[in-house]
Amino acid sequence: PKVRTLNPVSLLVTHDFPLTKQQVASIAEVVGASEERYASVSRFLTSKLPDGFPVQSTIPLFHALSATISFTQCNFDTIPDSVFEVPDYGPKVLPDPPSLSASRHSSS
Repeated sequence: PKVRTLNPVSLLVTHDFPLTKQQVASIAEVVGASEERYASVSRFLTSKLPDGFPVQSTIPLFHALSATISFTQCNFDTIPDSVFEVPDYGPKVLPDPPSLSASRHSSS
């Protein structure tokens, strides 16, 4: 059998990224339940990586082709509390449907 060797994975790591490996791995794990490529991201992030968040990874695919994954910007926008408020429309009493009203009156 022919043995192929590929260049090793290149990894850039930072300790100043606002997300952790575990947070992204947890999201990828949930999404990975229906999409295998996200499950592989979760496995990658939970493998033996150095401390910090991997902001760039270059993975060899073939001898002349590699894939680079980068996290270049991460922003946390503040969501106003009003987005999560449920409006109070007061109690609503709906009349019985006609078929139910007729059966109640006929049984008495």
